[in-house]
This record gives sequence, structure tokens and C-alpha cells, in this order.
Amino acid sequence: METPNYKEASELWSSFRDEVMFRQRFFLNHPVLDRLGAIAKTLEELIAPGRIYYRARIIDDNALKEHMVGKCYGPDATKEDGKWYHSKANKFKGLSK
Repeated sequence: METPNYKEASELWSSFRDEVMFRQRFFLNHPVLDRLGAIAKTLEELIAPGRIYYRARIIDDNALKEHMVGKCYGPDATKEDGKWYHSKANKFKGLSK
């Protein structure tokens, strides 16, 4: 059963989709963007200089075998594999740049 809020949200989304796909793709003014902007403002966070952040990805076990992390740090990896992955030449530890 559709609630009034669901129906309103569905109509608003359909209107936005049609505007972007068939009328004006760039620089549009639409209530969906106003709502998203309001939500985004509540999620802002100031980042202090020098603060370290980490980025992570979820990789399933099958994909890990073929991924650089699995090849360099997996059970069959050698120390040399790890050196290639993270060294003076590649200071970025994680996915390659």
C-alpha cells in the first residue's frame, strides 16, 4: 500500500529523472537537488590539517586472489611481493594510484 509520503517521493523522483533525461541535463534547478543539498550540509565535517584518513573496500574472497592485496600479502606471497607493493617508489599502501 502506497503511503502519501511514498507517492510524493516517487512523483518527485520521476519529475527529476525526466528533467535530467529529456529536458535539461546540466544546471538544473529542482526540488530534489534542494533536498539533497540540505542533507549534504548536515553531513559536512571539517578536516583538521595533518589528520590521517583511511580508505577501504570490501573484496570477496574470490576476487581477493586476483587482487594486488591478495597477490602481495596473501598466503602464497613472498616478502619481495610486499616490497613491490609498498616501497619508496610506491609510498601508497593499498590500491595503486
